[in-house]
Amino acid sequence: MNVDENKRDVVREILPNGIELLLAEDHFSRSVAIQCWVRVGSLDETHEERGMSHYLEHMLFKGTARRAVGEIASTVEACGGNINAYTTFDRTVFYLTLASKHLDTGIDLLADAVFHSSFDEVEFEREREVILEEIKRSLDDPGSKVGRKIFETIYGKAGMGRPIIGDADSVRSFSRDMLAGFHRRWYTPENMSVVIVGDIDLAEARELVLKTFGGEVKRTPPPRRNAEAVIGQQPRNTEPRVVLLRGDYKQPRLEIAFRVPGLEAFDTAPLDLAAFAAGSGDLSRFSWRLRDERQVLTAASCSVYSPLQQDGIFEASVFVGEDGYLDAASAVCHELAKLCEEDPVTEMELARARANLRADRIYRDETVEGQAKSLGYSLMTSHKQAFDEVYWTHICSATSQTVRESCRAWLNPQEMVIVGLVPESSEITEEQVLKACLEGFAKAPRQTVAPGLVSSGTGRKLQNSDKALVTDIKPGLKLVYKYNPQGRLFSLVAASEGGLRGESPQEAGLYCSMTALLAKASQDYSYEEMLGVVENLGASLDGFSGKDSFGMQFHCLTEHVDVLLDLFASALAHPVFPADQWTSTQREILEAIKAKDDSPGGVCIRNLQEQMFGDHPYSRPTYGTKETVSAYTAEFLQRRFVELRDQGPWVISCVGSLDPEAMVEKLSAVFKAWKPTSTPRKFASDQQLSRGKPSKRRIEKDREQSHLAIGFPGINWADSDRASLDVLVNILGGHGGRLFRKLRDRDSLAYSVSPIVSYGKHPGAIGSYIACAPAKVDQAVASLKREMLSMTQSPPSPEETDRSKNYIVGSHEMDLQRSDAQAMTMALMELYGLGYDDFRSYPKLIEKVTPGDVHRVAKRLLVEPLLCEVIVGHASPPL
Repeated sequence: MNVDENKRDVVREILPNGIELLLAEDHFSRSVAIQCWVRVGSLDETHEERGMSHYLEHMLFKGTARRAVGEIASTVEACGGNINAYTTFDRTVFYLTLASKHLDTGIDLLADAVFHSSFDEVEFEREREVILEEIKRSLDDPGSKVGRKIFETIYGKAGMGRPIIGDADSVRSFSRDMLAGFHRRWYTPENMSVVIVGDIDLAEARELVLKTFGGEVKRTPPPRRNAEAVIGQQPRNTEPRVVLLRGDYKQPRLEIAFRVPGLEAFDTAPLDLAAFAAGSGDLSRFSWRLRDERQVLTAASCSVYSPLQQDGIFEASVFVGEDGYLDAASAVCHELAKLCEEDPVTEMELARARANLRADRIYRDETVEGQAKSLGYSLMTSHKQAFDEVYWTHICSATSQTVRESCRAWLNPQEMVIVGLVPESSEITEEQVLKACLEGFAKAPRQTVAPGLVSSGTGRKLQNSDKALVTDIKPGLKLVYKYNPQGRLFSLVAASEGGLRGESPQEAGLYCSMTALLAKASQDYSYEEMLGVVENLGASLDGFSGKDSFGMQFHCLTEHVDVLLDLFASALAHPVFPADQWTSTQREILEAIKAKDDSPGGVCIRNLQEQMFGDHPYSRPTYGTKETVSAYTAEFLQRRFVELRDQGPWVISCVGSLDPEAMVEKLSAVFKAWKPTSTPRKFASDQQLSRGKPSKRRIEKDREQSHLAIGFPGINWADSDRASLDVLVNILGGHGGRLFRKLRDRDSLAYSVSPIVSYGKHPGAIGSYIACAPAKVDQAVASLKREMLSMTQSPPSPEETDRSKNYIVGSHEMDLQRSDAQAMTMALMELYGLGYDDFRSYPKLIEKVTPGDVHRVAKRLLVEPLLCEVIVGHASPPL
């Protein structure tokens, strides 16, 4: 059977009491998996409660008010099924699989066990003894012992550093009342997800869940993550640590671990691929090179543990003879170092990893239990049931370079934790193990800039690909260079302030028109010559303009940089704007202006801008007006460009593998004669920050849909509330946001609804937009206002905030994978005064945003008396 032939429909909803329900039909077999995922684990426990989540997991199968001790298990067995549970740092999961004809029994039984355990006193004491034995077993197991020490060494003795199962002292201290109290606090409908997959009817299954799980009273669980358990409070290692565990062991082993980001971080998928290449299967590097060819170890593996809400661990596990212990330590570290530098993951290794991961997915989904587990796990993430596909997209989009960059970022020998297991009689010392591991890393040194690459003045020494060289080539011309030694592409952006903000009403669209002709010809190259060179090399060279800037950029293969740099410099220093080209370009712009009036959505947004920004240039479209563009000539545009080019400072931003010092010399030579002014540009709009007046505008347009938008005054790029506002906007937006869930999914007002946010060197705007049937306009306007203004009434939930933050950070990282995107971002942020590395610090600012921050910025900006409103469409529903 083809994998795609058994695709299932998945339905998700939040029941009235807060339970998250997910149902999926799969009629391949006559079985059903029923699972209850409770958002509580060892990280939610106080010091006195350590191990209680696990204890409670045991007790919930020990009888209820309706079922005697042992009846739960016997009932399941009678239905030909099985039931079990497990506890992790952040969740407790109860899972049941049985014949689908017993669906009603299974749902009722699981709901009864989860909500109505009797906590029988006798069974409570019996289970205490069982758990104490379980603790003893873990202390005896070498793998558990090493694993526990890894977590304890990385995270300390709190939070993830302590065992999920608890310890003997804590378990002995528990009372029945303590356990029952813990259950009342955490086992609430709002803290649960119920997942049912299999041979079911969706409507029938939903009704059964409503009668059982849905019948419980809605109760709010406590805030998650007590302060002791917050991973961010546990500082990262600043030097490597080694612990050797000695005892009566026959098989020495070695674990080399690094603290890495959690499940939804951008680097997780690349690190998973690196771990697969290093230690999964007989063709992995550890097995093929170290076990078979060099024979320095007997077995090895590599994996990434990625928790849902916390940092994780990248871990290499090695089994080795005592006499080869140090050689194995050095060899494994050398292979890890090569992933970061000289021998990155190959395309063949990536293909092999993807093929195996795909097969794992297929095997997993052959059973309804496997499907339910995957979907339940997804519900714990911000992407909900789409997580599997999001993760798979990251796996498929990762390249050798992105994997290498992720390894560089996280496999730092100075943060390494090494835990070894050796016989009591072994003479191996911790110092020897550390020395061997560091020597292994040193055999594949990390790329650094050649000594002496330090410029004067504002220059900074380049340490790695996350840093950039910043230096003044000359007064008025600053260079930002991000060195990427493995990059095959080279991107350069030259930017200066201007654009829309620099235009008067009489010169509306000036910058857009000028830059449309920029880099088309020069005194040295005709239009045909310049175009021929660029296209034949598969490169790009063009001008750009926006709200606050204008400039020129090119993007090419590294080996073509000299050719493109020559064209670039010639076009910038000696531009020619051919009259023939302006004739065709002018026609295109005028047609575009005309077409804009055909779009009611575009008309709606433009009118909102006019209302909100008044006489400020931000109120106008970047392409100008029919009158201004029609009046421009090629000669005028060329003259104005040369004037504007030299009237203010520029930033040149580059990303590539060329030697930075050589690049400084190239640019110094190329622009030797150019003398841009170092004094910051001044624009009339700098004194024109007053806003338009709050108002309502209705524009009649004969369309099937009406388009409406509301807006409030916003903030600028440099505002300290930018990150908080972005989180607010994403809480409203996206398929998981309030606007989509309530106005689209719940109220069926529209197919599309979205928030609006804009920034600039001057303050922008925040608002929302919807297109709906004319008969729904009044309801849609009221709903938009209600949902936006509701943000001022109370803070968003932690879950909403986290979803928004995760989406922003993930999208941000994905958007900046390309060198041209990084070059443009660095140039503009340096130009606007935020610093070239704003794109690196931005995710950290997002991570710090709290629900309280979102509430505060909402109250600051979403002020109802300042609201502007536009409706484009029928004034009344068409007959």
